[in-house]
Amino acid sequence: MVLLHVVRSLRYLARGRFLSGPKIGVFDEVTTHVYAGFRMMDAFMHVNNARYLELFEFARWHEAGVKRSVPLFKAAGMYPVVGAVHIQFIKEVPPASLVMIRTKVVGLEDRALVARQHMFNRTGTKLHATAIFRVSLIDTRSKKPATISPSEALARLGLDEAEVRSAAEAAWLQDFVATADDTQSTTPEASQKQSAEKEEAIRVLRDVSVLDNDWRRIMKRLQDKLKPTKKSNK
Repeated sequence: MVLLHVVRSLRYLARGRFLSGPKIGVFDEVTTHVYAGFRMMDAFMHVNNARYLELFEFARWHEAGVKRSVPLFKAAGMYPVVGAVHIQFIKEVPPASLVMIRTKVVGLEDRALVARQHMFNRTGTKLHATAIFRVSLIDTRSKKPATISPSEALARLGLDEAEVRSAAEAAWLQDFVATADDTQSTTPEASQKQSAEKEEAIRVLRDVSVLDNDWRRIMKRLQDKLKPTKKSNK
């Protein structure tokens, strides 16, 4: 099973690298079609919830191929590691289905990038699940592996931080803020609704970040508590 997973991961990486056309920007959205076969089914004859992580991972390998991220990040002296993930399961995926996953960076935090992945049916008319990933960037240039800030990572990649932050926030809001037509968008009611939706979407992303940081702090205390204490010599 491990070998099969590695082979599929390399296949999606190669497909993104050689079959997806010209290279796109590091923070552009990438669409990937992933097959969820019978081996992913559970007793209820739909994709097991644990397998959603695997499907999302295949899509990220494809994204890395499309964006040429592997040599790009290697040259910049860093590599990404998933630090936390939140998944909302919306609608089950039936047996032997082709799903469409859209991956995009939607936020920059002090110590992590925030990526969003949506999983749809093959035609994009039904949402199966959505996930938020907090991705840490590990510095390979230091003597010991250490997390670097997104600001440092963007500088190494030669990207403008303000421009990337603006694009990431716009990408997040695009998902959740309804777009009214030209006639209604100028009405006070439509403007008020969009403003409320924007505030809610920003608050949700911020609350997830606060939750992750608080949770990690608590788990760090638990980890320290589990470490064996050194016996003092008498």
